[in-house]
Amino acid sequence: MRPARLFWKILLTYAVPNILVAVTFLVVVSTWQRASALRQVGEQLVDTARVVATLYRRDLADRTDSERQQELRDLGKATGLRITIVAADGRVLGDSAEDFRRMVNHSDRPEIQQALADGLGKSVRYSSTLGVSMYYVAIPVNANVGAPVVVRVASELSAIHREIHGAWWLLWSLACATGLLAIGLTYAMVGRLIKPMGELTAATRVLAGGDYNQPIDVHRDDEIGQLGGALEHMRTDLLTRVRDLRESRQQLATVLGSMREGVLAIDARQRIMFANEASGELLNVGVTDITNRPIREVTRSREMHETAQRVLAQEDSFELEFEAPGAVRRRLMLRATRLPGDPCPGAVIVLHDVSEVRRLENLRQELVANVSHELKTPLSSIKAYSETLRLGAINDPDHNLKFLANIEEQADRLHQLIQDLLQLARVESGQQAFEITSVDVPDLVRVCVEQRMAEAAAKSIQLEMEASDDTLLALADE
Repeated sequence: MRPARLFWKILLTYAVPNILVAVTFLVVVSTWQRASALRQVGEQLVDTARVVATLYRRDLADRTDSERQQELRDLGKATGLRITIVAADGRVLGDSAEDFRRMVNHSDRPEIQQALADGLGKSVRYSSTLGVSMYYVAIPVNANVGAPVVVRVASELSAIHREIHGAWWLLWSLACATGLLAIGLTYAMVGRLIKPMGELTAATRVLAGGDYNQPIDVHRDDEIGQLGGALEHMRTDLLTRVRDLRESRQQLATVLGSMREGVLAIDARQRIMFANEASGELLNVGVTDITNRPIREVTRSREMHETAQRVLAQEDSFELEFEAPGAVRRRLMLRATRLPGDPCPGAVIVLHDVSEVRRLENLRQELVANVSHELKTPLSSIKAYSETLRLGAINDPDHNLKFLANIEEQADRLHQLIQDLLQLARVESGQQAFEITSVDVPDLVRVCVEQRMAEAAAKSIQLEMEASDDTLLALADE
């Protein structure tokens, strides 16, 4: 698996400081070692120069030039150093490496000038005579006779450089080995740290994909283990909540599906997010085809569209009764309620089918009108007969009994109407049970005709009944 960016960040965070510390340490140690080596060489050259100066005062000053030159050569071979005797004016009086007679004037050499001025001169520079870098040390010598001279002792720096370079290579090798070891250990440590992080990342992606059944197992005792435990706790909690939500959703779907009322949920753009079966039946549309479609396109109802606009715009709830379009005409009561939130996320619309209620109301109105008419007729007759009797007909033996009989008949009719209304009220309230029996229809009609015969005769109406000989029965509550 390709290392993640976090792996390299942590690795570089550990490795780069270690490398910088190692490089800084090497530079400091190398600089210190070079300075220490030069200091040791300088001290050695000073000691040698003082020995040569003592020897010069005791012996070499009185020697001839050739003897002095030979003595300096012998000293140079014995010490491995270059020894030069320089007069105060810069003339070379002897040299262990070159013929002093062919050497140029040394009055401009910095170590010579410093020795004459301060009593000790040092210089690290390139020798034009030998063609190599040299470390020069010069001290003045006051001979017994004549002007003072300067004894200069020099050593090639190539050996020092080789020694320093060897030490550098050793230090750099140790540093590289240590750095590689540190990087390797850091790599292993960071890899051990990153591996469970990758596992946690993969597990988190699985959770984000909706799979809550895969457990998160990170067996560690550090903070990563605690993070894994927290994610596992979150997974189990999410699994429980998702199950509860699914159960609640199923219960809600069952409840909404069993409702006789239609329920629709729309978003802020008036697109239908949910609709139960009853809403499709009431609106004469298929429920499976209306999701994510505008409510106006689905219902083709201007009233529903305007109500949805009104509720989504400003009002918390609104009620409206309208006639649903479609092949089956229904009278619907609509109640729209705005969902909480700012901006408004949508609304819920509940539809009630009030067609039967309105039909029953119309029937009740017709019944009231008919009953009023039926009550008015006997009451008018009773009132007319009563006034006639009051005005003197009560003393008329030819008519008073007839009028009283008519009053009694109309009172019985009025009583029967009232009984019918009371029974109808009991039937509507569910308190009256029907006694269904076989009824002889011709006999029932004959009884009704006989009951109305006198009233019809009084109005010059002739009632006749024609019935076949066959028995005609009906199931009814007589």
